[in-house]
Amino acid sequence: MIYKMIKKMNLRKAKGTLINWKSIALIIATSLLLGSCKGDEAPQQHSSTSSPIEVTTKKPVFSEQGHFPASGRTRAAQTTRLSTRAMGSITGVYVEVGDRVRKGQRLVSISSKDLEAQRSGAESVIQEAQTALEAVKRDYNRIEILYESQSATRKEFDDISAQLDMAKARLRTAESAREEINAQFLYVDMRAPFSGIITEKLVEPGEIAAPGQPLLTLENQESFEVWAMVPESDITKISKEKEVRIVLSSSPDPLKGTIKSISPTSEGQSGQFQVKISLNAPSTNIMAGMYARVLFPQESAAETIMVPTSALIQQGDLRGVYTVSEDGHAILRWLRLGRTQNDFVEVLAGLNADEEIIAAYEGKIYNGAKVTRAH
Repeated sequence: MIYKMIKKMNLRKAKGTLINWKSIALIIATSLLLGSCKGDEAPQQHSSTSSPIEVTTKKPVFSEQGHFPASGRTRAAQTTRLSTRAMGSITGVYVEVGDRVRKGQRLVSISSKDLEAQRSGAESVIQEAQTALEAVKRDYNRIEILYESQSATRKEFDDISAQLDMAKARLRTAESAREEINAQFLYVDMRAPFSGIITEKLVEPGEIAAPGQPLLTLENQESFEVWAMVPESDITKISKEKEVRIVLSSSPDPLKGTIKSISPTSEGQSGQFQVKISLNAPSTNIMAGMYARVLFPQESAAETIMVPTSALIQQGDLRGVYTVSEDGHAILRWLRLGRTQNDFVEVLAGLNADEEIIAAYEGKIYNGAKVTRAH
C-alpha cells in the first residue's frame, strides 16, 4: 500500500508537483496506525448467553440496638456418658445411635466372674452369721431366765449379752458386703438413668470393658441449652439471669433464653469465656450441636448490620461483597467495615439491611455475572 502511494507521488513529481520526505513519513505513520487498528481485537466480553452461576444468598444480620452478638452451639440440658466400674467381657449392647430409650431400660450387659464369686462368698458368710446368731440367741434366752431366777451370775449374763451383740454385728457386716457387691452389678447390667436418646455408641459385644471406660452417651433432648463463647472485651457487659435472644437457622423466629452460668476463666489462650444459656421454651426444631447466634443485651450500642466474614471479597486494602441486582446479576459492592465479632463483621457503610448478599457460589463469579439463586 505504501509502495503504491509513493509511486503515485513520484508520478505527480514528474508532472511538476513538489513532494518532500516529511510528507512521505507522514503517509507511512498513518498507514501503520490504520493497520494496527484493524489488527487489534475487541476486548473480550463475558458471553451474555453463558449459563447463570448458582449462588446462595443471605440478608445481612441486623444487630439490634442495645445488643451484641456471640456464636455458640446447642446442647442437651441433661446428658451423661455411661461407664462401668467392673472389668469383664461385654456380652450385649442393646441399642444403636439414635434410639430412644426409657428410664430403666437395659442398655449394656457385662460378664464378670469375679463379681459372681464375690456374691457367692458373701451369701455364704451371711448364712454362717445367721446360724451363729441363732445359736447365741438361744444361749442368751436360757441364761437370761437363769439370771432372773438367780441361778446364773451377773458375769455369765454379761458375757452372753456381749456375744449376742457381736453376732448381730457380724451379720450386719456380711449383709453390707453383699449390698456393696450387688451395687457393682449395676455396672455390669447397665440401664438408662433417664429417658432420652442414644447419641454415641463406643463399644461392641465381645470387647473387654475396663473400669471408667465410657460405653454410651445418653441425652435428654426435651430441653436444651446454648453454650456460647464471649470475648473478654464483652464479658463484663453481661450477668447471670439476664434474658437473651437466640437465632437458629432451624427456627423462623428468635428464641428467648436466660443466662445460666458464666465461666470465671477464659478457655486457654483464646480470651473467650464460656457462657451457658437455658432456653425458656422447648422447640421441636432444635437438635444438639446446631449453630446458634446469641444476642446479649448491653447498655448502649449503635444500630448496625453484620455480614459473614466468609462472604467478603478482598482486593488489596478494599473489602466488599457481591449483591444481586433486580435483573439477576452479581454486583460488587465495596464496604467500610467496623469490628469483627466471631464469624461476622460490622458494616459501617456501603450496604443496606434489605439487600441480599451472595454468601456462596458454584464456579467463578465476577462483577456483572448472571446468577441464579439455589433452591
